[in-house]
Amino acid sequence: VEASGRPLPSIDKQVNGRTMMPVHVLRAMIADKHVPSLKEAAELVVALGSHFTTDSPLADVVDAAHQAGGVCVLAHPGRADLGPALDAEVLDKILAETPLDGIECHYRTYTDNDTTFYRELAEARGLLIGTGSDSHAPGAPVDPRPWRAIWAADLLGRLGITVEPVVDGPVWEHGMDPLAAKPAPPETPSEVS
Repeated sequence: VEASGRPLPSIDKQVNGRTMMPVHVLRAMIADKHVPSLKEAAELVVALGSHFTTDSPLADVVDAAHQAGGVCVLAHPGRADLGPALDAEVLDKILAETPLDGIECHYRTYTDNDTTFYRELAEARGLLIGTGSDSHAPGAPVDPRPWRAIWAADLLGRLGITVEPVVDGPVWEHGMDPLAAKPAPPETPSEVS
């Protein structure tokens, strides 16, 4: 990237004393204003001649994880900034070809409506429900946020962690997550003069 005339002064901040990985370069490209998104950063790296790939076939990734004893949960399917948000039709196409174990139903940018949508998708298809804040390190890209363990009890159970059941009331419902993103206000039509 730097050899193409795109300096990366923020790379040390992105690496933060860890082993440098491709995602650090991609994030530095965004921080240093060479591209606006991870998708475009990856595309530029490939266009510059790298053999870097971000799109291994999902079935291959899931198979490798399962062979290693892992659990495969599709991360943040509702992040529209990474492409279209996942809907039921697309999820069903993925599941027809790939034995995913679960989907991330609780995410730092989800509203209660988003969470309800993904929880219902997961429950209707027998998938594990995951939670996540997309924090890969302190402050990168955000600090982790707390989640109630019960919201992902089955997933945690697959990992050998027992979660006490809820005695009274629902496991999750609208309003239980005080940190849930708030819906964007409706757009107001411009006044016509």
